[in-house]
Amino acid sequence: MTRSVRRRARFALIATPVLGLVASLVAVSLPSPQERAEVRAADRVAVRYEQDLDAAASRFGERVVTIVRANTDDFERALKLVQERTRSVPRIPERGTTDYGREHSDRFQEARSRRDLALRPYLRLVRTLRAAVPIQEFIEAGTRAIRINPTKLLSDVVVVDGSPLRDIVVPRYRKARQDLKKHPAPPGSEVLGRDLDRYVKDAITSAQEGADDIDAGLPFFFDFGRRPQDLQRRLVSLQATLASQVLQVLDETSTPTSE
Repeated sequence: MTRSVRRRARFALIATPVLGLVASLVAVSLPSPQERAEVRAADRVAVRYEQDLDAAASRFGERVVTIVRANTDDFERALKLVQERTRSVPRIPERGTTDYGREHSDRFQEARSRRDLALRPYLRLVRTLRAAVPIQEFIEAGTRAIRINPTKLLSDVVVVDGSPLRDIVVPRYRKARQDLKKHPAPPGSEVLGRDLDRYVKDAITSAQEGADDIDAGLPFFFDFGRRPQDLQRRLVSLQATLASQVLQVLDETSTPTSE
């Protein structure tokens, strides 16, 4: 055997296993027809889901605007309804797909993340509503306190001594004061909170002193001056400011931004 023939023989012996290895690698890396079909099935599910998601997100946005605008006097209810409506925005279904198809379908992977993207603008609205709830609770507690009417509380009672004031009026104001302590003033409204507490405290003192006067045979009547009206005006102003802030965030959330 000549030297050139031997070289060709050695090259053939080396090349044959290398070519075989490359062919094996190619065979392993290429998906089978079944796997390609599974990826296509996942792609189709993703396409249908994207269409359904767009429609559902649009309806959700419209419904959120209606809910919040209809419940500016009850942001706790608005928050609950918005969170409930979030469940109406569908997640991508897995029915009709396989693990392999979902994992290897770029369209499916992209569609899976679109729900969070669609709902992301509303996260700020939810945070705003959640922050508004305790402020509104403070407003409601203050409103309940200044709406206590001792004369109305005693309208069906024959007052011959100070007992009705001690047994009916004073406990009602004490309950209102506890209510205010459970719902403290929000930052920026501390002065209003202190004025409400002082008003209720003064009402308790007035009722107690009035009970003593009645027991002593002296005339007595409640006189709060303009304090209830002034406090009510400040509470109404705080509620109006709060509602304006929430609605501004709602408008910014529901208004599409240009790219």
